[in-house]
Amino acid sequence: MTSNNTTPTDKGFATPTASWFKSTITLEEIPKPALDLLMSRTGLPLDKVVPHVNEAENCYIHAKPDDSKRNKAWKAAPYPCVGLFMFLELNMSRHPLYPQILSRLRNNEMKSRLLDVGCGLGQDERKLNFDGVPAGRVYAVELEAGLISAGFDLFMDSGGEEISFLQGDAMKDEASQWMKKFKVEDGFEIVHTGALFHLFDWEKQLVIARKLVEVVQGKDDAVIFGCTFAAHEAGLRSLGPNKEAQIFGHNEKTVRRFWKEIGESSGTSWSLELRFEWMEPTKSAGLAKDGKWGGAEGNGLMWFSVHKV
Repeated sequence: MTSNNTTPTDKGFATPTASWFKSTITLEEIPKPALDLLMSRTGLPLDKVVPHVNEAENCYIHAKPDDSKRNKAWKAAPYPCVGLFMFLELNMSRHPLYPQILSRLRNNEMKSRLLDVGCGLGQDERKLNFDGVPAGRVYAVELEAGLISAGFDLFMDSGGEEISFLQGDAMKDEASQWMKKFKVEDGFEIVHTGALFHLFDWEKQLVIARKLVEVVQGKDDAVIFGCTFAAHEAGLRSLGPNKEAQIFGHNEKTVRRFWKEIGESSGTSWSLELRFEWMEPTKSAGLAKDGKWGGAEGNGLMWFSVHKV
């Protein structure tokens, strides 16, 4: 997650009546990869995992402001990935490119490094480590420090097993700041952005994408991959109680135009691979044109990867 002109907490998003909030989750609703990861990281037995996850989630809503880091995380970032337990979907590992990413990161000769921009609770970073990637090759930036802390609480690890987390703003920070703070000044080979671009309008997405390109500048085998909201009918959507936040949903035509513009403005060239996952209207997790989450025909997820050529 990262910043926008609208702060969700200033607009009344952080309430248990939000359409993207559910109070509890059942064992059957936790995907097996997430369950395996939680049991491995926390050391909890199976019968303790669900109460632990639900307790952590409810702290976002019901605890007093000073009671819990997780409560502060919800108040700072009350998005569907928190309110609907979507962080348990481990979307990076669902990406079609994930097996190749794993192979590169586990290769001791290549020594590739990954940067995740908008990491949320750091669930994907821990999944990478669980799947055999050395923690020292995994780096993550998140706007809300409270979400990073919430990840430590959820997974019951004090430092993410040496995974490098950094509080940072993808809109305001310079890419060089991240590399300097991470002490990776020669850049990264791989960049991931999950559920990031669709928080912004077209122009702000361009700002972020140019920074991602800068992060991998000079890397001949660079790849940027992730997922974002997709719509058959591309364009701006209004989000929020007063429809004050403007976000842009892509289809294949617009996303290809987007990365062509990025290449032209940065003097780089990229090949783009896409896969769309269209949802049934009643199950859609995307944004309807009226600004409501879910129930919108023609919404879905776009799994994308861009490769430097």
